[in-house]
Amino acid sequence: MILWNLIPMKERRQNHGTDGYLLWKLLLQSLQRLPYGYPDTSATFHPNTSLLSEQGFIPAGFEVGIELLNDNSTTMEFVVNALVRHLKLPHDKAVETMLAIHNKGGLLIPTKTYALAVEISSAINDEARQEGVNLICRPVDVNRTD
Repeated sequence: MILWNLIPMKERRQNHGTDGYLLWKLLLQSLQRLPYGYPDTSATFHPNTSLLSEQGFIPAGFEVGIELLNDNSTTMEFVVNALVRHLKLPHDKAVETMLAIHNKGGLLIPTKTYALAVEISSAINDEARQEGVNLICRPVDVNRTD
């Protein structure tokens, strides 16, 4: 069991890796004389991933909304502030939503209309571009295929 855990494994959709994954990352950083940094093990998807095609991501009754994908460079603070500003979520609900995005790799957030989803995702993307972060936010509709 100990030897198995030393194998460096981490699937992109998992929010953790084996101890071997963390140890090998730290060892490689040390050998490359990079500053110490705890390897990020948050769940992520490829930017082209659609959560509509992933198991367990579509909330009951979901038809239209925005899709937010976790990445390894956007700060949690930026995501919380964007959720508060553009979705009008209370701060504690925005923190809870951000943690769900971080832990699951992404989240579908319902909106009343597709037009509203386009407006919100556009505003979040504009803000992300201005701040130089790579947050993936896009409008989604379960009935659209484009």
